[in-house]
Amino acid sequence: MWTCWIAAVWLLISTVDGSKLFPNLAENAALYQSLGYEVCPDSAVELALGRRDECKQLLDIIVQKSRLPKVWPPPTAPPEALAFNYTLGSRVRVFDWYIVDGKGEDTSAAVEFPVSLVEAYLERAKGRSTEIGYGVQISSVYAALDAHPLTGACAVHGTQEPWVEGILFARNAKSVLTVEYKNLKCTFPDHRCMMPPVWAQAVADGKEQLVDLAVSYSSWEHDGLGRYGDPVDPFGDLITTSAVACSIKPGGLLLLAVPVAKVDCIAWNAHRVYGPVRLPLLLANFEVLGAYWAGQSFHGDFAGFWEAMPERCEEQHVTQPLFVLRTTPHRHGCKAA
Repeated sequence: MWTCWIAAVWLLISTVDGSKLFPNLAENAALYQSLGYEVCPDSAVELALGRRDECKQLLDIIVQKSRLPKVWPPPTAPPEALAFNYTLGSRVRVFDWYIVDGKGEDTSAAVEFPVSLVEAYLERAKGRSTEIGYGVQISSVYAALDAHPLTGACAVHGTQEPWVEGILFARNAKSVLTVEYKNLKCTFPDHRCMMPPVWAQAVADGKEQLVDLAVSYSSWEHDGLGRYGDPVDPFGDLITTSAVACSIKPGGLLLLAVPVAKVDCIAWNAHRVYGPVRLPLLLANFEVLGAYWAGQSFHGDFAGFWEAMPERCEEQHVTQPLFVLRTTPHRHGCKAA
């Protein structure tokens, strides 16, 4: 039902030279166009968001998905009828990394993020600690916020522990909203928590303020793989990313970290690994301002980015660079709206 939205949405992807993040988009132009995307060879903007009037449709998909029954245990392989969309016509390799970790339980029970927990992460973040979250990898978050100081309202999409929230408060965020499928109880000052369908409905109804900065760290690569009892959906990650774009102020930022490699893979049902084919689709709503990984930063000239990524995607410890993305003026195809 909801996977059909892509064919009706025009999103801009620009072809660019070798200094840019996606120098070879034209090679897969037919694939992108079949999914409703348009490759624009003469645009100075690498990636841009489609028209605002699609936002309610995207947000409603998130609401409708939440009303479906959970599927547990998770499927052990992509459904055959959806294989083309999962593999993007055999361009994305699927291998087994099946996880049944007991997370299909009811998420309605409240889980508290007490003041003391957020305070502890905030204090560590003031010292740029990498002994939180994903360890040394989160140095990319500090570096990105050094280059792009935050102001105003922030949101965190997907969390197990409030370490990102601690970093944001340490950087003087005016407020932080956490959007997570657990029923979180948040009591730290200016910290609110919402479940995704509640958040999506509030944004669609204009009852939730647009944020200046959103952060998602190691979350959306799971969307649509059924690992957590969620409905299988080959475009689940793309729908979530596009919906979140609707909640960010024009010109606002998204800090996004997902697994990346030189090749595209799905480690079913653990996560996706984004390569040169699918990563453009994930980032198609945004202008890429920079990327950070292992002490390296790429701004404008991305010539060395892919060389820094792993050759394979079977490794137990995945590489998760952090992208700094900016919402762009809304466009219809290759023409500015």
